[in-house]
Amino acid sequence: MKSASPELQALLDDDAFLMADLYTLTLKVGGVLYYTSADIPLTWAGHTYTPITVERGNTGLVAGIEVDSMSVEFTPWPEHTLAGNPFLASVVAGVLDGAEIKVERAYLADWRLPVVGALHRFEGAVSDVELDGITAKLRVVSLLSVLNVKMPRNVYQAACANSLYDAGCGVSKAAFGAAGTIQSGATQEVLVTNLSQTAGYFDQGMITFLTGANAGQSRTVKTHASGVLTPANPLRWTPAVGDTFTVWPGCDKTMDTCANRFSNLSKFRGFPWIPVPESAY
Repeated sequence: MKSASPELQALLDDDAFLMADLYTLTLKVGGVLYYTSADIPLTWAGHTYTPITVERGNTGLVAGIEVDSMSVEFTPWPEHTLAGNPFLASVVAGVLDGAEIKVERAYLADWRLPVVGALHRFEGAVSDVELDGITAKLRVVSLLSVLNVKMPRNVYQAACANSLYDAGCGVSKAAFGAAGTIQSGATQEVLVTNLSQTAGYFDQGMITFLTGANAGQSRTVKTHASGVLTPANPLRWTPAVGDTFTVWPGCDKTMDTCANRFSNLSKFRGFPWIPVPESAY
């Protein structure tokens, strides 16, 4: 059941009110954006919601734990940006991937008056992003989708079952982050850096840009050799000399990497000596 303040209940009882949707976008790369379907900025709960052209699909209320989804389409205006770059260009770069979106319905007596109250309509994470001309089409899945996990949790397998830097792994991500700077000759596909670690150290790791046109963008590192990083997917913009970033090593989930790179063998959750099916008899 949704609750409403006495002021909002009184407004709804009068049956003469105005409505607008409020969208709160929490980005994986950091930062929170506030948009509204209204034609003017609206202020609610201490935040100012910027007007944007937006359409959304319907959502429902059901008993139980059924996973709901909703479609949201943003058609940005020229002044709209994401992570400091043009809205649609940032969408292509993956800024909205995995972002959490909260939708509320705001109620007003008049556009010239403050918002009386807002009711929660939907909340979920972006699962799919599609560009259609000047429109970004998002599919947002309810946060209940995190319950869709395989059971049993622990499976006997040769590779470690932990994810690097998670609670089960226990390795401190901050302790292994390496600061780097882009050098001359870098492109969107090949990053020439000042890193001096041994070849392969950052394979399957992650790089996040701190400055420059790609600030806030992250990519998986496909290969690393002689200070050159190859991202799994090209950057949206060519990095400039002097752009800074943080890069973390990856893990191939073997005992050797766990012991020699991270000194974390006590938390290794793989079973490398488990018999393969052909030799189990």
